[in-house]
Amino acid sequence: MAWLTEHVYVLAFVAAVVDATALPFPGRLLLVVTGAIAAQGEANVVLVIGLAAAGALIGDHLWYAIGRFTGRGPLRLVCRLAGTARRQCEQRSTDYYRRYGAAAIVLGRFVAGVRIATTPLAARGTIPYPRYLAWEVVGALLWAGAYVLLGYVVGAPAVRAVHHSGWLMAGALALGVVSLAAPMVYRWRKRTRLARSGARA
Repeated sequence: MAWLTEHVYVLAFVAAVVDATALPFPGRLLLVVTGAIAAQGEANVVLVIGLAAAGALIGDHLWYAIGRFTGRGPLRLVCRLAGTARRQCEQRSTDYYRRYGAAAIVLGRFVAGVRIATTPLAARGTIPYPRYLAWEVVGALLWAGAYVLLGYVVGAPAVRAVHHSGWLMAGALALGVVSLAAPMVYRWRKRTRLARSGARA
């Protein structure tokens, strides 16, 4: 626990960056922990939120850059993992983004699938970058503030829970891996069955 306290600012920043990439990583849980550490007077809660928001912005811009150079690659990945028809999924995502615009950017901060789907659309010029960045900052601050302040309010009990329950992070990580892998395994098995059925026919 002492290591977390000593590196709380780095932890907040790195946790937010990795969480923004949508990798199976308990970034939000770690932000709650950083807030709890701040509640004990070991860190400045405003600085923790600011660093977490900065990390989230950097992570989101990774998706923005991917969308800028690969087009709808990330969106197609989400559609593939969701197991829906690609054209239908892409059209639905496009319509959703055009309908809600900036709200979709803010919502995407809290829902990884929405973020991965809408960010490439923003990167393709559907919204001016200054406007995109402005709403990204709003979303990142709201997101970071929500999780850090949750830990700040809960305070010491959260720190003790993490200290005595190290398995919690491992469980969260395992759950993230399973949730990411399950749709891919399902799609692979479905395609395998269809291929076998076609071969028999």
